[in-house]
Amino acid sequence: MSPELVDQIEYNDKSDVWSLGAIVYELCMLEPLFKSDGIFQLSRKIKEGKTKRISSLFSDELDWVINLMLEVKHEKRPSINELLKTVP
Repeated sequence: MSPELVDQIEYNDKSDVWSLGAIVYELCMLEPLFKSDGIFQLSRKIKEGKTKRISSLFSDELDWVINLMLEVKHEKRPSINELLKTVP
C-alpha cells in the first residue's frame, strides 16, 4: 500500500509506481520492503519511507531508480512515463 493510500488520499497511477518500486526492492533484497508486527506499525513505516540501500550486488543506478519509485510524496514521485524517460 503506497503512502498516499495509507493517508486515505485518492488512488492514482503513481501508487502503481510506488508498488513497482516495492516489488523491485523485494526482488533485490529477498525480503519485504518493511517489516512490522501489525498494521499500525507498518503504516507508520510506509509513511516514513526509510529504506536501506539494496544489496551491493546491484548498481547505484538501480538503487537510484528504486528510490525514485519509493518517493513518499506522490507529487514528487515520477509517473511511469517520466520514469521511463529518466532511465538510460
